[in-house]
Amino acid sequence: MISTKIDSIHCTQDFTLAVFNTEVNYWQFRVIHSTGAVSGERSIYYTKLAAERAGRKWIKQLI
Repeated sequence: MISTKIDSIHCTQDFTLAVFNTEVNYWQFRVIHSTGAVSGERSIYYTKLAAERAGRKWIKQLI
């Protein structure tokens, strides 16, 4: 099992964006909807900023 560490949480009215890294230092994101559903992709990003930008873009597509 790969352990992860949440680095940052960004909240909007309807969504929460969690940016995290794995023990092998890859970054990912997940979007938590106000309903409790979780979405995102399994893409790997090499920087925290890249994962955050992808997560914000994901949220814009949901609106």
